[in-house]
Amino acid sequence: MITYTKYPSLLFLSYNKENAPAELPFEVASAQVRDYLATSKGFQEMFAIIGYLNSEGHHPEHFYLKEPHFKKVEYDAPFRNRHFLDFLRNPPKEIIYGCICMKDCGQYVYLYLPPHKGKLKGLGCGYFAAAFFIENTFFGFEEAELGSGFGVMPTGHYSNNMDIGGYLSFSAISLSSFWAGMVPLPGGLNKTTEKIWTKNIA
Repeated sequence: MITYTKYPSLLFLSYNKENAPAELPFEVASAQVRDYLATSKGFQEMFAIIGYLNSEGHHPEHFYLKEPHFKKVEYDAPFRNRHFLDFLRNPPKEIIYGCICMKDCGQYVYLYLPPHKGKLKGLGCGYFAAAFFIENTFFGFEEAELGSGFGVMPTGHYSNNMDIGGYLSFSAISLSSFWAGMVPLPGGLNKTTEKIWTKNIA
């Protein structure tokens, strides 16, 4: 069941420039992680850009990975390769951002800027960022420039033996696999006011 308590990133992504708190109320595992976040320009700018976009009339797109879908994204190599390449070859033409929710309160907050919007990050190319939370605790972040390839920037923070590129590839594969055949998550499972999409995969 999706609630704001179990998946607080949904609430974080609803803020705009006028109502955003000075600090998002999430936890970290250690003082070292807190120090990283205090100096992480990429992480701070991700939520600032999302707040700006909300103020400008954009809306987040949220998704829920059901267990069979999650297993495909996490473990099925042909599925992963196909959808990762599809994301690179056919990236979104417009800005997309939101939260990918999954079992055990896992949440990937993502932000994608197409090349003509890369200027929001001071870039002349596309941009992709993802942060991983479990319930109300931050675990990881990474960002990439999307030009002629997928250039992961050396600014990430990784937990639980996550490989470089892991947060972004999981998010990209998930998004690509949702772009056809998705349906609204039933109200019996979604106890928030957010619109959340899901997909039935055997």
